[in-house]
Amino acid sequence: MRVVSTAAALAAVLCLGPLAVPALAKDGTIYPDGRDGCAVAWSYGPGTSSTTVYYNNHCNRTIRLRLTYEVLGPPSYPPNHVTVHCYIAAPKKTKDNKKVNFIVKGLDGKATDKKC
Repeated sequence: MRVVSTAAALAAVLCLGPLAVPALAKDGTIYPDGRDGCAVAWSYGPGTSSTTVYYNNHCNRTIRLRLTYEVLGPPSYPPNHVTVHCYIAAPKKTKDNKKVNFIVKGLDGKATDKKC
């Protein structure tokens, strides 16, 4: 029977932990007109270089879903990354998905003018 020391097991978890655990999927619902109005259900699961965003728009109008992601900034900009926002349009009464070529860090229904 082979015995692994606690220190060796801890070192393996610390070194491989971020690589061994996939990013968790996120989901939620946006209520653009308050809880009594229409709703847009959404979810996404970040990949290694892209993210697919799934949505189900129950509203009678197109709703913009604001995505948040990070890009590498100039070397003089601590901590050397910049948060960026853009939107994808969820057409009225539509259930669909969109793939974007970046790793999504967050999603909400707040306003932004930049299209992904």
